[in-house]
Amino acid sequence: MKNKLFNTIFFLTIFLGTLLISQSSSYAEICHTTSEGKVIVQDSSATAVSDNDGSISIDGGTSFVADNCLVSPLLYRMEGYEIRLCTSDPYVSGGTPVLNKCTAKIVSRPDSNPKIIEIPLGEEVDMLDGEDLLIPAGTYTHAVLIGGNHLAVKHHVEFVRNSDNTAGFTMDGFNEAGAGPETGVKCWTVKDAATTYNNLAGSTHTSAAGTTRTYTSPTPGAEESLGLTCGAAIVTTVDDPQEHGFQFEIIDSMGGEGTFVAHSDYDTDEYVSGTTRAFVLLQSSGAIATTRANANKIAYIAALPAPMNISEQTIGFKILIATNATVSLDTQLSGTNDTLEAKKMGVDPFGVKFETLSIRSRGTWR
Repeated sequence: MKNKLFNTIFFLTIFLGTLLISQSSSYAEICHTTSEGKVIVQDSSATAVSDNDGSISIDGGTSFVADNCLVSPLLYRMEGYEIRLCTSDPYVSGGTPVLNKCTAKIVSRPDSNPKIIEIPLGEEVDMLDGEDLLIPAGTYTHAVLIGGNHLAVKHHVEFVRNSDNTAGFTMDGFNEAGAGPETGVKCWTVKDAATTYNNLAGSTHTSAAGTTRTYTSPTPGAEESLGLTCGAAIVTTVDDPQEHGFQFEIIDSMGGEGTFVAHSDYDTDEYVSGTTRAFVLLQSSGAIATTRANANKIAYIAALPAPMNISEQTIGFKILIATNATVSLDTQLSGTNDTLEAKKMGVDPFGVKFETLSIRSRGTWR
């Protein structure tokens, strides 16, 4: 028996917001800012910032020795392929997920036509495109979300030195090779710039949808390799080298730095209370990836904190993606003039929470 949820009263939604993050060690690593949201760079020298250990704070301003901190991106982008509910655990450590245990297909897209999901901070996005949603009635213990592994964010940030900038300060950012860095207190993501999760040397990688992106490894003093640019005002001119847009992070491995690792076993999801999750990098075929080159999808597999019951009383289904504790603002010291560079926006695998709404819950998502 299937419970048909009509899109006239129901939307499958993805929500991005800071309130979804559970209190954890990662939450303490949020960027320390002024009341206006400007990231504080602490330095008492009379010239450029030159602290080799870092100059920003992740402990509320107690110390300024970090070179990266967590932010809530203004826009988060991913390609969606499948969302499934499972009656038993589909995860196989080091192997291909057994998706025949996940018979409830909520979303299913071919590689050539993924759902491009662009999520503004604090807003919801409809994934159904006007279609009705059919979910088989039953009890589900696990859930799977499969997306492309070319994740992206669009963000801008302003820096200030010692809270008031009276000592003067500018950040170095992306520019074309040989032109010298662009500088300013405002920095933003460069359209179509790309890096990898493990900061591999520059090369190319092709997504499941067939898009080949050239990525760089941000190198101190090499302004053409940076993922953020800086200036007095954000550049929106189309095709300008400094044009504001989505910067991509390719999740090329689940760890190991130089060694390819295709999976991450179950662990506590720091962003979704009560959930444990595993990650698997997949090939287009759905098999576990064997190399960085053929890894072009990422599967998030969740062991739900309590079984999810889909019945005739169910009238809504929501997916909440917690990204504000998985996106970092990365800086580094220039190798040539001891200035601080806006390195990139680092994007980690996301956290996901699955919720339902029933007639008897009186409007409360559970």
